[in-house]
Amino acid sequence: MIVNATTGRVIDNHVVYARYLASYISDVSTIRARTIDAFGMAPERHEIEGMRANVAAPRPHDQGQWDCIIDPPEPPPEPPLFIPPAPVKVRTEYPIGPKGIICRIAEEMGSSYHDIVGPCRKASLTRIRFLIAGLLVERGISYSATGELIGGRDHKTITNGCEKLRDLLKRDNQVREVYDKYCALWGLSGRFHR
Repeated sequence: MIVNATTGRVIDNHVVYARYLASYISDVSTIRARTIDAFGMAPERHEIEGMRANVAAPRPHDQGQWDCIIDPPEPPPEPPLFIPPAPVKVRTEYPIGPKGIICRIAEEMGSSYHDIVGPCRKASLTRIRFLIAGLLVERGISYSATGELIGGRDHKTITNGCEKLRDLLKRDNQVREVYDKYCALWGLSGRFHR
């Protein structure tokens, strides 16, 4: 025995049961399958679709009921006469870390990271080391930490390298251009240039 939960009436007909299911189930196949399970037969698909259409259609007695609850939509605001541009954040580009700085400058000067941190004392490599040491110190890394980053050299070597950088900046255009470029890029004072 099947009872309509809303009205409390007994449902003894497959068409009435299908109509009852159509009131809360939207899938026609599910309605048909449940009706067959309960009564052994069911209305055709197009009949159930008609039942669903009747349930989904607004009923006249419901029309005024919801008008008092929902306010009519407000008109959209008028567009402003002037739209100010979005603020632009200027961000200075920084490499990932000291090792990134060493790699970047070494490649730009025609060398590699391993050449810079290695033991070789060729003049072409030492001038790049002086440049890198000066930029790292200028960025706030201590002399001893800079020495460790550049192949485990002591702070006195880095201090002497920074002093020699001052002379290099006066006579070596390539070193001066790279130094000025990174000082401008990172917003550094360029104290070794003075």
